[in-house]
Amino acid sequence: MANRDSQQELLKAFQKLSPEQRGTVLALSHALAEPSVAGGPDFDSSTRPIEVVLAELASEVPDSEWSKLPRDLTDNLDHYLYAIPKAGLLA
Repeated sequence: MANRDSQQELLKAFQKLSPEQRGTVLALSHALAEPSVAGGPDFDSSTRPIEVVLAELASEVPDSEWSKLPRDLTDNLDHYLYAIPKAGLLA
């Protein structure tokens, strides 16, 4: 019974999404269902984790450049990328 309730809850949430969001959810569900995407034969376990690569790249950026970024960048990334209102300013 819990499985049926979970399915109905998921369906209700899915129906509230925009078409673009639905596409994202479907792509993710297909990716999760494909074993080769998450560690199948094409997965190279010797590859360095992305967070390590990004940390190395970030360490090469001078502090003077980091200081130019807005202090609220992480809270308002969509504002800076897409010019939507800043978080907390929506009525």
